[in-house]
Amino acid sequence: MISKIPFYRLQRHPFWHSIVESLVQFHGYEAPKAFEEVYAYYLNLRTRLVKRDFELIYHEEPFAVACEIAKQQLNIAEHMEKYEQILMEAGW
Repeated sequence: MISKIPFYRLQRHPFWHSIVESLVQFHGYEAPKAFEEVYAYYLNLRTRLVKRDFELIYHEEPFAVACEIAKQQLNIAEHMEKYEQILMEAGW
């Protein structure tokens, strides 16, 4: 069983926070809606996958996960400078 990260802690996790910021910066989400969507995505993965498979999510780019959540594929190269800033600020 995969342990569930409480919503308030997920907001501070560098990987998940980078996804939230990508949704806000590149997809026009409001922060509360971005947090809600990311938490729903996290819970969906957590319930569908065994622990070792769940851990593979951390090999994905937060930018790509944000695009998947938003159902809007963007070219990362066009946003690289801002994206790298998001990752650095999040500590990812």
